[in-house]
Amino acid sequence: VFDGFSNYLPEVFDIKLKKYLNHRVFEKIGQLNSLDFEDTERLNDIEKAIQGTNNLVWVGFAFIDIVFYYLAYFVFISWYLFSLKPMLVICVILIFIPSIVSRFVNIKFFRNLEDELSPLRRELSYYEESMLAKKFFKETRLLGIGQQQFSKYMNKLEKINQLKYATEKRKAIVDIWMKLINILGYALILLM
Repeated sequence: VFDGFSNYLPEVFDIKLKKYLNHRVFEKIGQLNSLDFEDTERLNDIEKAIQGTNNLVWVGFAFIDIVFYYLAYFVFISWYLFSLKPMLVICVILIFIPSIVSRFVNIKFFRNLEDELSPLRRELSYYEESMLAKKFFKETRLLGIGQQQFSKYMNKLEKINQLKYATEKRKAIVDIWMKLINILGYALILLM
C-alpha cells in the first residue's frame, strides 16, 4: 500500500508544488532592488533558488518515503527478527545505517556540485542566448564571432559535464562501499 502511495503521490503533486514554489521564489525575486541583479553572487543565489525549487519537491517525497515506507519496513523487520533472535536486530541496523550514511554523503556531494555549477550554468545560458537569440543573431553573424561564442559555449559545457561526472563517480564509489557493508549485514543475518 505504501509503495503504491509513494509512487502515485509525486506524479500527481509534482506540477502543483513546483508551480507554488516557483511562484514564491519569483515573488521574492520581484522584491529585490535592481542593483542586486548586478551582483554575481546574488545572481548565483537566484539560480540556485530556482534549481532548488525543482529539487525540493523530490526531496520532500524522498523524506515521505523514508518515514512511511522504509521506517515502517525497518520497524516491522526489526520486530520480526527480535522475536526470532534479539541479536539479529543489530544486523538490521548494520544493513540500514550504510544506506542512510550514503544518502547524507550524496547530499553533501551534490550540494557542492550545485555551488560550482550555478555560475557555469549562467555563463552557458549567456552563450546560448548570444548565439541563438533573435536580438543577437544579426550582430553575431555580422561580426563573425559565432564560432568564438560556440567555442566558449562548448568549453563551459565540457566543464559542467566534467564536474557532474566527477560527482557521479564519487557517489558511485561511496555507494559501492556502502553496498558492501550492506552485504556484510545480510551475511551476518544468514550466519546467525
